[in-house]
Amino acid sequence: MASSPPALDVSGAGLGQPAIYAFNITPNDDADLLLLTRAIRAGGAGDLALKTFGGNIVIIPDLIAGETVIIRATRVYATDTTATGLVGYA
Repeated sequence: MASSPPALDVSGAGLGQPAIYAFNITPNDDADLLLLTRAIRAGGAGDLALKTFGGNIVIIPDLIAGETVIIRATRVYATDTTATGLVGYA
């Protein structure tokens, strides 16, 4: 039986190791991700609007389909995100 992932993990332990969770991301202007990402993959091209663990809000422009961004993100915003098929790795 699969267990639920832990709440937003900010420990940073094992960052050099492969991710242990992968999850689909539905951009949302009002809610944080369940897990702090190590990376986000865009299945479809576009822009990615997010909030970093450090609190910066940034738009990463012009991702190509299949591109992976190595970033510790706490939220992916619906506003200004045009990339599709987003997968978070934690």
